[in-house]
Amino acid sequence: MALQAPVTARNMAEGLVDKGFSAFVLEPFPDDPVSYYRVRVGPFTGRADAVRVRDRLTAEEGLRPYIVQ
Repeated sequence: MALQAPVTARNMAEGLVDKGFSAFVLEPFPDDPVSYYRVRVGPFTGRADAVRVRDRLTAEEGLRPYIVQ
């Protein structure tokens, strides 16, 4: 998830952590024309773990996450 408001991004990450996910916020890239705070979940030991958590985020949180390397 990418959000412009840092407080909203941090609240989202904290909520996911409270539910047992390993979530954190990436600060905006310095050359971004618009600042986005990216909420990420991970890291994972392999793709199978990432897929399992992606599916859980979809089912339990109604999110549409995607996997990045």
